[in-house]
Amino acid sequence: MKDANASKARFLKDPLERRIGNLASDFSRLEWLCTHPNESSGLGNLFREMKHFTEWVAQDAPLDVQETMGDLQVRVAMWDQIWPRLGKTKPFRNAVAREAHTWSNKLLKLSSRISRSEKH
Repeated sequence: MKDANASKARFLKDPLERRIGNLASDFSRLEWLCTHPNESSGLGNLFREMKHFTEWVAQDAPLDVQETMGDLQVRVAMWDQIWPRLGKTKPFRNAVAREAHTWSNKLLKLSSRISRSEKH
């Protein structure tokens, strides 16, 4: 994420449900990278992007979504900090992969729920 301001402006043009869907995609990508250790060179950038996305989603979201984004931002920051020490261990990678999978699914459901509520 070279130019955060340009990325933020582009990201915020999308409706809230699409922004949450983009974040779900990042969690899915994290899951994949955790299960393919030889492909994880861009993980630092992914963690940074995820922290930005959680912050940007929360900006104009309902309170429950803001709380979820805050929780996710803390979790991603924790993974980012721990990764240099434990990222090469299979149990840690598997645990992060499982959690990333779970969050990706939760975010997709949240995106769908918001999409339905905005249409009514």
